[in-house]
Amino acid sequence: EQQIRITKTYLPPQMVDNIHEISNISLGGERRIVTCLFVEARSFDSLKHVSPREMLDILNHYLTAATDCIHGNGGIVDKYTGNEVMALFNTRLNPAEDHADRALACAMDMHRAFIDLYEKEGIHPEVLPYRAGMHTGVATLGNVGSPSRRDFTAIGDTINTAKRLEENAAMGQIIASEATCELLTTRDGLNFNPLGTIQVKGRHQGIEIYEVSATD
Repeated sequence: EQQIRITKTYLPPQMVDNIHEISNISLGGERRIVTCLFVEARSFDSLKHVSPREMLDILNHYLTAATDCIHGNGGIVDKYTGNEVMALFNTRLNPAEDHADRALACAMDMHRAFIDLYEKEGIHPEVLPYRAGMHTGVATLGNVGSPSRRDFTAIGDTINTAKRLEENAAMGQIIASEATCELLTTRDGLNFNPLGTIQVKGRHQGIEIYEVSATD
């Protein structure tokens, strides 16, 4: 019950009814195709003089904006790690055939939401101090942890690759793998700038990646 109570905070309201699916997934987990999105906000010079309390307030506003975008596109928050958010699309909790579209729409919504947030905070950076990476593939999903506490999460190469793409993105960039782009059902209003192939630690083959941005 504690796990279910905690997990409800990571779910969009319309998916709370699926919460008991978590207990149906054994500790061994299940393998499933998902799209994983990592988004990270970085500190910047205009914030170096704010107090710790003000910094935490700004961080919480950022996490709230990110979570609203994730939930608004049918995703679930897997975890918060400091100033980073990991989101999943197409788990048993939020099945969706158009999961790649949803993840990309989420990243684009975050771009606009962060602009609004920074303006409200009086922050006007030349480059938006955040970056995003996403990848689609098979992941292992299930409950991990100790008998006293377990968390629903996803692990595997797909998750690691999404994280690496986020780490390889420059500030202000949204990076999507070819595997994600191939599953998109629409590309209306979007630019896809090929960035070539990158080598990701832990993978023998390179990955084709694209910078995604809104058309002017």
